[in-house]
Amino acid sequence: MQSIEAARKTAKQMLSLRRYRHTKNVAKAARALALRWGADANKAELAAWLHDVVKETPREGLLQLL
Repeated sequence: MQSIEAARKTAKQMLSLRRYRHTKNVAKAARALALRWGADANKAELAAWLHDVVKETPREGLLQLL
């Protein structure tokens, strides 16, 4: 499993500052909600860091990833 720190760094590299800030806030909320409801906080935060990571990648780049 990818580490939270690695996911954060990936998000920072691939996202605009605006979307990175959004993702950072989502990660914080995901962790808090997971703790509140007894879910795995690390998994929730990791998923949040990665949820938009290719959102700004051009179509050609997405095709290369596939």
